[in-house]
Parts: sequence; structure tokens; C-alpha cells
Amino acid sequence: MTTRKLKNFEFAGQTLTESSNQKQIHAFDAFDTPNGFVFLVTGSDRVPESTEQICQTAGQRVRYYFENEQIDDPLEAVRNSLVYVNGYLYELARKQPGLGINHTCMLCVLVRDKKVYYSWMGDVFLFYFNGKKINPLITFEKERGLENEYLGSRQFAEPRVCEKAFVPVDHDVLLMASGSSWTEMREKSLLGVLTDNMPTTTKVQKLVKLAGTALPYCHLAAQMISFYNLEDNLRNDPQSKSRNAMPGKRVGKSGKSGWQVSQNVKIMIVILGILALSYMIYDLFLFDPERPLNRDVPTQVEPITEREQPEQPAEIAEPHTPANLPDDVRYSVRRGDTWSRIYQQFEVCSWFIRNHPPNAGKFDNSGNPVFNTVLMIPVMYSGSQTLNPDFYQEFSTEKLGNACQNANEAFLRRFRELTGQ
Repeated sequence: MTTRKLKNFEFAGQTLTESSNQKQIHAFDAFDTPNGFVFLVTGSDRVPESTEQICQTAGQRVRYYFENEQIDDPLEAVRNSLVYVNGYLYELARKQPGLGINHTCMLCVLVRDKKVYYSWMGDVFLFYFNGKKINPLITFEKERGLENEYLGSRQFAEPRVCEKAFVPVDHDVLLMASGSSWTEMREKSLLGVLTDNMPTTTKVQKLVKLAGTALPYCHLAAQMISFYNLEDNLRNDPQSKSRNAMPGKRVGKSGKSGWQVSQNVKIMIVILGILALSYMIYDLFLFDPERPLNRDVPTQVEPITEREQPEQPAEIAEPHTPANLPDDVRYSVRRGDTWSRIYQQFEVCSWFIRNHPPNAGKFDNSGNPVFNTVLMIPVMYSGSQTLNPDFYQEFSTEKLGNACQNANEAFLRRFRELTGQ
């Protein structure tokens, strides 16, 4: 159980884990970030012993994303976080085939500027209670004709995202959950708890217990958020036009109310998908841990693997036959350029460019390339055979790491010893 009270809301979370032969681990988390306050529920009913590790890893990567990236658009933030986690788990499963990532779900809720944004993958549940009735925002009911995407199921799986923010008013209650038990609960049972005048912590405990009774031997997780001290007195409900949840029906069987996705949001998702994919590639490929940067969209590159700890500088191979090192290439930074885009053109890690003496003072405060600045690209450190025919193998991803994590002074010193610089 976790509970906390803040200026405009209080929240509490609870999991239920029963002994059974099925491996069903669910988890929740809540934390403050520069992008707003983030709530998560994660879980799976169909994975082996590694489930707990997978859920923990997924939660850690969402926290990492929100703490290191400043995103102006909250809808983009919640969606991108799941794009990033999905790509990370996909690559993790590719590296460890026996890991068994399968049917892993996640719901990410962001509270920012007193508005609620959310994105999800897999079987999760989200509704708000207005003091009288339950109003589903997400249910387990699959929208006809749409594939239900799970985390790590494929490299470029597409998360669902709310069409617009949910704007709560005082006394609104938001419940987010994972686990099959919630589909078996009836609104009457939920209303009995929600309308009772009891603390948020107690309500969550009672609801989790009820859900566990509805479908024994299933694991589940839930978080409840109760809002107060809000200036707005007009609620904005993004699902109001499509709701069809009536008392007496199972909460998980509410027709189109939870999964209704308009054509507009589908178009927006496609556009944001191209933008958001850059973060996953950036973090898995070119991330510099000392300077977290916001990235524009790079051209799609081949799948790469993530690192957890910086590797030790790779050993430089035995000296080659002496050869002339290629001269620097002049490059004028174009509008919207990122380190990822520059790498794709020259295959030179950003560390070498930023620390190349002719480029001193040519970057902004975050270490980004500045539009219209002329950079000298040291292609002597390139992994391209065309640009660096004699030494390109020394700068391959096998030597520098898939995220250029071995690009540092030690690596540079070894290369200079090799070439006699």
C-alpha cells in the first residue's frame, strides 16, 4: 500500500498477489517529474518467473524517460514514454530469448496543470467517479477490428492515447487498474465503495479485495486519485459522447465507451508516432548521460540494444598498416538537426564532435548543435568505410558500444597511440 496527499489530489495504491500455479505479477508506481506527476499500473497474466523483473524494468524506464526528457506536449509525453518502454522491452527480449515477454500491459497517467493525460498498452482499466456514477475512460473491451497491442510484442507497436485531456473537478475520483478481476466486478459493487465516506486508502483496499473475490487466484494492481482544491467547476470528459455504461453491467463490458478512438486521434497518433520514435532510438543509440537532450525526428535506423551500465573502454586492435587519416569535413548545421541525424550521415559519435578542438564554443547550453553553425566533423573517428577507409572498424558499434557509451578520453587516447597522433 502506498498513499500520499498533495495540493490538488491525494492518491493510494494497492496490489493483490495470491498463491497459485499461474504467474501473474502486477505492480503500480507514482512519482513526481519535471513533466508532471506520473502514475503507473503494470502487469501480465501470461508470463513466466521473469514477470516481476519485467514489470519493474518497465516502470523504471518510464521514470527514466519522464525525469530526463522535458516534453512540451503532455499527450506526446505519455505516448512517447510507452513507445520508449515498448522498444526497450522488445530489444531486451531479442537479446534474451528466454525472457518470455508476453501480454505485458501498462497504463501511464500524467497529471499536469490540473489536467489528466493517459496512454496505455494491453489490458488495463481507467474510470472516473463523479459522486453519482462511474464513467469509463478505458475498459478491457477490445474495439472491434483493432489489434490489442502489448508491451514488447513487436518493435514498433502503437500505444493507445487519449484524444484530449480529462479535466477533473473537486471530489472527482480516478481509478486506474490492471488485472482480469476488474472485468468481473459490477458497477453496483464499485458504487457501494466509492459512495461511502471513507479515506482514499481504505477505498482502494476494499476495491482490491472485492476484485480479488470476483475472480480468485488472479493478481491485480490499482491506484486511486482523489481531486480537490481545483478552480475549474466544469468537467471535461473526453469520452462523454460515446459512453454506454449502465448500473448492473459489468464494468469491463461497457461497449465502446473505453476503447472509442476517433479518426482524428488516429491521425494524430501516426504523426506523433514518427516524432516519438526518435526518443527510443536516441536513448538506445546516441544518448549522452551527462546531457539529456530533447530530440527531433531522425530517419529510422536499425534496431539497437540498450545498455544499463557504461562499458569499459574497448581495446583498440593491433596497429594497422600506417595510413593517412582523413581530413575533417565541414558541415553547416541545418534547422532541426539532431545528433542522431548527424550520426546517420557521418557515423561519428557526438562526443568526438563536441570535443573536437575546432568546434569549441559552437554548441548551446545543453550541448546541442546550433542552427547555421559550421562544425568540423572529425571523420577520422567515423565508422563509415567510405569516409574512414583505414580505421572505420575501430569506430564500429562493437568497439564504441551501441549507444556510443565507450566514446571517451580513454578510447581517444588509445586510438591516438595506435595512429601515432
